[in-house]
Parts: sequence; C-alpha cells; structure tokens
Amino acid sequence: MLFRMARESDFAKEREIMALQRAARLRGLREAEGFSQRDLANRLDVTIRTIRNWESGFTFPQWEILRRLADFYDVSVVYLRTGQHDVHEPFRGRRRYSG
Repeated sequence: MLFRMARESDFAKEREIMALQRAARLRGLREAEGFSQRDLANRLDVTIRTIRNWESGFTFPQWEILRRLADFYDVSVVYLRTGQHDVHEPFRGRRRYSG
C-alpha cells in the first residue's frame, strides 16, 4: 500500500512538471512572436484568463485550439504537448523559440 501511494505521488509530481513545461512552452512561443496575452486571446477568440491559465499550467488548450495554436506558431501539436518534434511530420519551418 505504501509503495502504491509513493508511486501515485511520483506520478502526480511528474504530471505537474509536464504541465509547467507545457505552460512555459506556450508562454515562450507567444513571447517569441511578440504578442501580449490580450493579442493572443483576441486572435483565438478566448479570454485573457484562459491564456493565463494555459501559461500557468492550470489548464491546457482543447484539441481544436491546440491545432490552431500549432498552425499559428508553425509547430506541430506534438511539439506543443511534449516539446519534441513529431518524426512523422516534416519540420514546419520558422520556429523561433527553442525552450
């Protein structure tokens, strides 16, 4: 039982770290493009609070918005989710942010 609790705790920590990495990636891409949170919110037709939640790791964009973000930043959805380039999708070009 104790081992199971420790494993679940490790899993929760790992998920939190991944969420923070995704948040930093989203914030870095936005800043590399020179957009404010308000600019991006207007372009995606979401609230600024939604952008803040994404960039603080509280939430992550739903699939449709994620695809729009990938197109907007010229990166793959896989990159947005994991930070790794999708080997099945050709490099899309002008990615300026490498964090």
